Amino acid sequence: MPPIKSCQPTPGRRLGVFWPPSARCGCTLRSAARVKTVSNIWAGLCLLMLCADVHAGDGFGGTNRYDLDLGVQTTNHVLSAKDRRWAESYKKNTGAKEAPIYFVRTSLALRRDGRVVDTPIYQRADDPRWYFVPEGNVMINLANGSGYYAGNGEYAARRPRSRNFVVFFKLLHGGLKLDTPHSDFKKGPIWWTADLKIGGMDSE
Repeated sequence: MPPIKSCQPTPGRRLGVFWPPSARCGCTLRSAARVKTVSNIWAGLCLLMLCADVHAGDGFGGTNRYDLDLGVQTTNHVLSAKDRRWAESYKKNTGAKEAPIYFVRTSLALRRDGRVVDTPIYQRADDPRWYFVPEGNVMINLANGSGYYAGNGEYAARRPRSRNFVVFFKLLHGGLKLDTPHSDFKKGPIWWTADLKIGGMDSE
């Protein structure tokens, strides 16, 4: 493609916003079209590279390492009648039709880059194979060995100020996978990487 000449004002005409292109610049429309075509090509290539980077590892990683040992003995919160009344009140206020799904607080410790994070780890009350990590909205399902981001819009989840339990009204069995070396999650030590800026329930 021949080099594009620099724009020069047409003799005898003033440059202005409301002048037609032929009056403002001596460049041909053909050259301008070439510039636009090249720009579109570069934009397309950049988009493809971004998509390839996201899907290459089949996960969404980051700069922070998270460690969690699911093999240790834990002490879990026991749901009370007051807890259930709170959940039913929340259900009524949101108009949810599904039955509440409870995740109760455990004594498990989450570590970020080697340091304990001040966030509770929750375990499903009626199915202990499920765990929920509020930082990043991470869901771990030992029933199928999956670990993924539950996201912010695919479920309705809330917890009281005590942070002793979390109430869900919808659970999906999959999402954006965690960036981890584990082929599947099992009882015992696990870890993954993520960016702290992802947020989650703790950032609300």
